[in-house]
Amino acid sequence: MKKIKISVITPSYNQGHFLGQTIESVLSQTGDFDLEYIVRDGGSTDESVGILKRFGDRIRWVSQKDAGQTSAINEGFRSATGDILAWLNADDIYLPGALQMVAERFQKEPGSMWLIGEFQMIDETGAKIRRIHSTYKNFLIRHYSYRLLLTENVCPQPSVFFRRRVLDTVGFLSEAEYYVMDYDLWLRLVL
Repeated sequence: MKKIKISVITPSYNQGHFLGQTIESVLSQTGDFDLEYIVRDGGSTDESVGILKRFGDRIRWVSQKDAGQTSAINEGFRSATGDILAWLNADDIYLPGALQMVAERFQKEPGSMWLIGEFQMIDETGAKIRRIHSTYKNFLIRHYSYRLLLTENVCPQPSVFFRRRVLDTVGFLSEAEYYVMDYDLWLRLVL
């Protein structure tokens, strides 16, 4: 069976104080999958470019002025070659084993279009915060329904992965949206 290729996009702008940890959390993922990691930096003036250079050819990256986060994510998706796509913001991380779980689930369910996982909210030191909020969202994820999605964004963006063909079917992120581009995509995805 062919290995699944997962492409992760990280949009960033002046997030150098988080960026190294985010990149490490992606590159440290191990398992039976191929990984493509793309960072789209919006022309940061902080230490971001130096951090990106440290990772050499382990990541693909560009640093140039862009039209904002949504545009950067879409540009990453356009250049990605993976079967499975996701984006991880520059202040988020993946827990160890996350991408292996994603690869296994998509292998077991070849007809599934997207996957929603549980999540934890952490502060910049990695300490868990807002535990009640995380527990509530994770409860809702386990009871996901379209009807529930219509009333609340129950899908924590860092824990959503989808097949490339989703973009062919429902389109890219709406660049008219700056804060709810994820929710807009989820709603279009399930129609």
